[in-house]
Amino acid sequence: MVAEREGIEPTKDKLPFNGFEDRYESMKNNGNQGPLPICCPKVLDFPLIPSFSSTVRKAKEIRVQELEETSSYRKERGYLYFVDARIGGSRYRRFFRHGEKKKADAFVSSLMAKRDNVGHAKAAILEDPATQEMAARAVRKLAESGSPLTLEQAVDDYLARFAESLSRSSVSVSSVTDAFLHEKEREGVSPPHYKDLDYRTKRFAGSFGELPISTITEQMVSDWLMGLSLEPQTILNFRRILHNLFAFAVKRGHISVNPVSHAVSPKVRRKRAVILTPEEASALLENAEDEILPSLAIMLFCGVRQGEMARLDWSAVDFEDATITISAEIAKRDVHERFITMPPVLMDWIRPHAQRRGLVKPTRFRGAFERCRKAAGFVDGTWPSNALRKTFISCHYETHGSIDETARQAGTSVNIIHKHYRRLIKPKEASKLWDIKLDDPDGVI
Repeated sequence: MVAEREGIEPTKDKLPFNGFEDRYESMKNNGNQGPLPICCPKVLDFPLIPSFSSTVRKAKEIRVQELEETSSYRKERGYLYFVDARIGGSRYRRFFRHGEKKKADAFVSSLMAKRDNVGHAKAAILEDPATQEMAARAVRKLAESGSPLTLEQAVDDYLARFAESLSRSSVSVSSVTDAFLHEKEREGVSPPHYKDLDYRTKRFAGSFGELPISTITEQMVSDWLMGLSLEPQTILNFRRILHNLFAFAVKRGHISVNPVSHAVSPKVRRKRAVILTPEEASALLENAEDEILPSLAIMLFCGVRQGEMARLDWSAVDFEDATITISAEIAKRDVHERFITMPPVLMDWIRPHAQRRGLVKPTRFRGAFERCRKAAGFVDGTWPSNALRKTFISCHYETHGSIDETARQAGTSVNIIHKHYRRLIKPKEASKLWDIKLDDPDGVI
């Protein structure tokens, strides 16, 4: 008997199982000193370890169970029984061998202390009027919603989803930025557009890269944008790309709300577009070095963007059809690919410099362009922003009278033209742009 191995004389009132009296008496009368007969499974209500108090025996959270004879813990490791408990949502279990009664007592005592502590905490919560009122409201809301869940099931469901959201939201700003740029690369955005995305998103990641993206707030984005100390339009450009970055994070499930949606959006005072007069355009071309003259003329007479000009090859310039092909590889975006009609004045200016192939714009364009501007009378700081493209759009529209055709030629939208490019100019003055002749001493006929 286990009780005998613990040094305690077994008695009938200490038998572990009901209905074992006869078998026990038979074993005792026959002098059988073997182990207690096994019945599977056998939950022992503590008489097998008689030193446990009645308080312990009545504890529903704690139980002692004898291991089956076939158990590897019993056969190979020599364990006889284990103490098992569930207290405060946690499980505790420990195995014991013959002669480890003191260890078992100590373990049970620690479990009882844990149980009492949890019990006191639960009692304090349940006795709190505010908690009782909240629980009552929660139960009422569940009932009104028609949910089959109990309050405990609803809380468990919420905690499971909350834990899942925490695991998703731990993704850093840098990781999301890398994934965003990788997706844009796979989408095949143009190199200039990708370069812009890369620069602006990585500048933001340089400030917040190691933070979980879920911790970025609207105020943090606003403070960062205004801290750039840039022109309002440039700040808006950063804001637009950051909005795309966080929209990507929402799509991936890293966050649920885009913090940029309500971040600061500085007001941009729209300035009147400044364009070149026919006389200024003529002076610019007359003072241009041969190496950069074709580039300047194409941007002035066809409104080609600077970025597109940097990728334009002579093979795309067709003098026979009088067209310039802005393919998807050259255009700012795929939607901007187009055929541009070359006016006769442009062909007169660039034909002497035409080549079969090779980039139209030279690599050393910037220095030559600065010298050209100064020679044409533009001192430092007086050159209008994007002047060549704005001059073309304004003069083309006033000359031809079709805003849609001007937008098609320029590869942009009517809205953008009105918002950024168009300057009111009289048709008679606008038509002078197309009359700037090569080697004309006055520049305009």
